[in-house]
Amino acid sequence: MRVNALYRHPVKSMQGEQVEQTMIMPYGFYGDRSHTFKREDNRYLTITQLPQMAVFQASFQGEESFHKYPAVQVVSPSGKSYSYEEDRLREELEQLWGGPLSKEVYQPGNVPLGAIEEEAVLLITESSLSELEKRIGKPAVSGRFRPNIILEADLPPFSESDLIGLRLQTADGALLEGVRMCPRCSIINVDPESGKFDSDYLRATAKELKNEFGLYLRVIRPGKIHRNERLQLVSS
Repeated sequence: MRVNALYRHPVKSMQGEQVEQTMIMPYGFYGDRSHTFKREDNRYLTITQLPQMAVFQASFQGEESFHKYPAVQVVSPSGKSYSYEEDRLREELEQLWGGPLSKEVYQPGNVPLGAIEEEAVLLITESSLSELEKRIGKPAVSGRFRPNIILEADLPPFSESDLIGLRLQTADGALLEGVRMCPRCSIINVDPESGKFDSDYLRATAKELKNEFGLYLRVIRPGKIHRNERLQLVSS
C-alpha cells in the first residue's frame, strides 16, 4: 500500500495543501484545522454556512515546529494573498458571511475534536475516487472530500472498511488504526475550485455507498509520514 498523496488543512474549512511529508501528531496531521474562524455564537464558521470558504487556499510557510506554527498564507478566490493574522482576511470573510468573526488558533501539540472533525485522520483509496467519479459521471477531485491520505492499494473500490480494526505503520514507526467509515454531509456538494453547489455528489454517495465514503483512522503512535512511502499492515 503506497501513499499517493498527503493533505492537511491549516485553516478549518479552507482548501488544504498537498505536502511531501508531515508529522502525525496524537490529534492527526501536524496543524490540521489548527486555525479557525468563529461566529458570534462562538461556533466555527465552516463550508456548511459559507460555501465560498472552500475556495480559499491555506498553506503553512515554513518548517513544522512543536513550539510555534509557521506563518499561514491564505489566497482568496480573487487571487489576493493574506497572512492568516491580517485583519483584511477576516474582513473579507465577514463581508461574505454578513457578520462579525473572530479567530482561534490551537497549539501545535493539541488540536481538539470539533476543530479536527470527528477522528484524527481520513483515508481514501485511489480506486474509490476513480470508481465514484465513474458512477457520478463528474470529476471527483479529492479536495471535495477533504482526505489526509490518498492510498494506492490492491483493494477493490469502496473497500476501506476492510481496514477497520487493522493497523498501518509508516517507515518512521507512526501507527494508525482503522476506526470507522466517514459519514458524509452536504460539504461534498461544494466544488473546491468554484464554490458552486452540486447535490449530485451527496445524492450519489447516499445511494451507492449508504452515505459513507473514506475511512477514519486514529493515532496509536505519532511519527512522520512521507508521500510515496509504503505503509505496512501490522498486528494489533
